[in-house]
Amino acid sequence: MKKIAEKGAGKNITNNTINMYYVLNNYKDAHNLEQLMNPPLTEQEIEYTRKHGATEGCYKLLTSRCVDNVQLEKRPFHCVDGSRNKYLLYTKNEWSIDLKGDKILNEVYPKVKGIFNIETHRGDTMEQLNETIKNIDQIRELGKYGRKRILMELNKKTLLKNNIDDIFSRKHL
Repeated sequence: MKKIAEKGAGKNITNNTINMYYVLNNYKDAHNLEQLMNPPLTEQEIEYTRKHGATEGCYKLLTSRCVDNVQLEKRPFHCVDGSRNKYLLYTKNEWSIDLKGDKILNEVYPKVKGIFNIETHRGDTMEQLNETIKNIDQIRELGKYGRKRILMELNKKTLLKNNIDDIFSRKHL
């Protein structure tokens, strides 16, 4: 399998197909994305997001809950084509294709937007007004630039072909 993948390194269709079938055939006990994203945000996650912004908060939330410290075969999503943001996504106990990472981002956006909820920060003081303005900026940045940034970084961490040596070294132990 590794030799086939290496021979097809210049051919995205071959690599993508190998990556997809490898996941479908071997990662049958993955975590469902919605289960990993369902628990409420922790104080640390909220504090981190407020300090670093909505975009960085989304990325950190996805990587901390779904990628870092989660075994490769248990991850709820794998990037199979970084240039097209194509993911295999495990939800509702089955694998499906997430063509532009939309389903993944739709799981994390509402949680992060809730941190910057404008309605909960309305008030008459200058401090509260400044907080509301900051929140509007965070939500706007997330919608305008955040998606592209999050997926670009997520692709690097979850692109299956980047992890292929790790996959095969564990198979032969």
